[in-house]
Amino acid sequence: MKYKDILSDICGLVVLPIIAAVPLLLCGVTKYNYTGILNLPGVRPWAVGLGLFYGLMIFLLLEDLHHAKTNVAYIVLWVLGILTPYTKGSVVGQFHLLFGTVGTIVLQLCLLPLWHMDKTITRMYACTCLLAIMIVITFCAVTGLAEIAYAVPLPILLTLLKIKKDRRTGQ
Repeated sequence: MKYKDILSDICGLVVLPIIAAVPLLLCGVTKYNYTGILNLPGVRPWAVGLGLFYGLMIFLLLEDLHHAKTNVAYIVLWVLGILTPYTKGSVVGQFHLLFGTVGTIVLQLCLLPLWHMDKTITRMYACTCLLAIMIVITFCAVTGLAEIAYAVPLPILLTLLKIKKDRRTGQ
């Protein structure tokens, strides 16, 4: 195993889940979601930096697993969603919601070709999505808890798929 692969695996299994969870846990998982944290004064530069790093690393994991044009569309929408501030009722806020919604759909399209690799990981991903959807329905809003339920397992599952693929190809 190469040094780069070890760092990538550590990042996907440890660093990205921590980056996904800690800001929300510190600010309150039912009070704020990532958008709310991005709008907090004094926190925005850190939140933008961590959000861009998280999105870039997910993009690199996707590229490691499957090269597709949808991966590029995902990272563009992720960056636009992070950089577009949300203000309730404003046109710019509506663009933020548009980028987030379309970005989520594109991410699902990016992930679709990967799930044939391992049935167990596919089931875990389906449970992750179901849990996040149930939290959204329970709170009638996208809360930080729902975002944690989705954003923490995602890099772990993608990294496990990458490890399985590397073992299968002998890298």
